[in-house]
Amino acid sequence: MEWEYFYSKIDDWSEKTIIRNISQLENYGPANEVVDACDYLTSNDACYRLAEGAVNEHNDYTGTDIIEFYDYISEEQVYRLLELALNRGLAVSSGDILESADYMSEEDFARVVRLALDCHIRFSALELEDLSAFLDEKTLTYVVKLEYQEGLRFPEGVLEELACTADEKLIHAIDKKQGTHVFDDDDEFDFDEESKPDKKHTLAGIGALFELNSIRKKLSKKDTSPRFRIGDHVRVKYSGLEGSIVDIHHGRYMVSMRDGRKVESYSENEIESCW
Repeated sequence: MEWEYFYSKIDDWSEKTIIRNISQLENYGPANEVVDACDYLTSNDACYRLAEGAVNEHNDYTGTDIIEFYDYISEEQVYRLLELALNRGLAVSSGDILESADYMSEEDFARVVRLALDCHIRFSALELEDLSAFLDEKTLTYVVKLEYQEGLRFPEGVLEELACTADEKLIHAIDKKQGTHVFDDDDEFDFDEESKPDKKHTLAGIGALFELNSIRKKLSKKDTSPRFRIGDHVRVKYSGLEGSIVDIHHGRYMVSMRDGRKVESYSENEIESCW
């Protein structure tokens, strides 16, 4: 199905029909139209499928376009969508990364920042000051150290703020090397030293890895075919609500509730057959 036809019909279609037809799309339109289509959906998963398909297809989407999808998808999906945009080399700026901080978990945001650095996105000193409110000390220290080694100069006020949120010895060493002299001490910081994992934790991690691989092998032998099919009538276990499956995406079942007012996404363990 062509995007032009899909977009022209969403005013007339029910949400159930829109979700079913997402699977038929052969291409996607401009970002403003895809975002507009999300307005007709109550399901985060359905909105993410539209956003993911569009970002995968269009090379002209920008970070600003990506941010427009955030209100329609979950925190985890925000991370996955921004990760996809970065890996595809779309025009995402340091400001776009910073603006995304409120839409995902601290752990996912730290991963995004590191990925952004790998994609050669760089932050200004003032942006690093803002980032300090969202990053853990280890990640922030890594970013500050990298930016300094690549020539970034830090104003006195930024150094004072970062001394409270990043590795204090690093900030004092930068202050000393820059000649800003905000701090009076002789702390030394080895800029060439890399953090090494604790040996005890490394051995524990290896043991956990073997256990995880064993579990994966056992799971791989099980039947992974879907338990339910499109059209099946099902009941939500915890609420007792009933509906029909209208689509299946990445192991999630899109269920149109019996009242016809909304479509929800459930895992296989959350629903049961209803006759």
